[in-house]
Amino acid sequence: MQTAYLFGLGALAVFWIFSGVVTGRVEPWALAFTDNPTGPKKLSASKFQALLWTWVTLFAYVTVFGARLLNAQSAGALPALPGIPLNLLILMGLSATTATGSKGVAISYKSRGLIGQQSGGLVTNPEGEGDLVKTQMIVWSLIGAAVYLLSLGPFLAALSPGNQLSVALPDIDGGLLVLMGASQGAYFGNKLVTREIAKKPKLDKLLPAQGPAGAAVTLTGENFGDQQGESFVALNGRTVRSQADGLMAWSDLQIQITIPSTYKAGDTIQIEVYRDGEWSENKLLFAVT
Repeated sequence: MQTAYLFGLGALAVFWIFSGVVTGRVEPWALAFTDNPTGPKKLSASKFQALLWTWVTLFAYVTVFGARLLNAQSAGALPALPGIPLNLLILMGLSATTATGSKGVAISYKSRGLIGQQSGGLVTNPEGEGDLVKTQMIVWSLIGAAVYLLSLGPFLAALSPGNQLSVALPDIDGGLLVLMGASQGAYFGNKLVTREIAKKPKLDKLLPAQGPAGAAVTLTGENFGDQQGESFVALNGRTVRSQADGLMAWSDLQIQITIPSTYKAGDTIQIEVYRDGEWSENKLLFAVT
């Protein structure tokens, strides 16, 4: 029955090509990327688990059909298409609901300014820290997929032209279905209650407001964020992201930078702050003396 696996692998290859045409990317998991407006692409936990079970179900379905087709050659009749058992249907529905529901909540919250524009990664939050709720959902999804694929071998070995097992795919264990459903429910519930208000950064004072190139300057205000993350300061459009650029310290109420030595006396520098897809409500001016 090893030949039957070639049918499933062929189906995955076709799906990969389809994914590349739709997304314009070559990564097999390209359909699971988040919609980050800036920065590198990250894998979405909800999209990835839905994509994972799409792969598993597609591979199993076409593999079982291939095995039945090979059996039918000796039986002299074309096989019927495999049925999909109830637990597997429930899991596919839960995966799709979690992915679409989570995206809907995220879009709604972002549009109302309840959360930042940046998305987290596969097992991390938008600040790059580990996320327990995401991690447990991904772990249980991977365990469930591995257990299901391992059950496919004995299932194929039991197939024969007249065997009633051939009417459907292998089913998901009920206990495992409950665990995966609970993990997805926890993820979606956490998405509903996570509403960190992402206010626009606001600049208050520039201390000092003038000085020579190379001077240390403190920006005071609010909503800069306790952690810098992917936020930055812009000097006449030039980004200051790291110590090498002149960034000295970052907190929610204060940012310390060094004015680059490339500026000359008489220059005026327009300073603003970018955080979570939002520019500061106002800008401050620094006069180089």
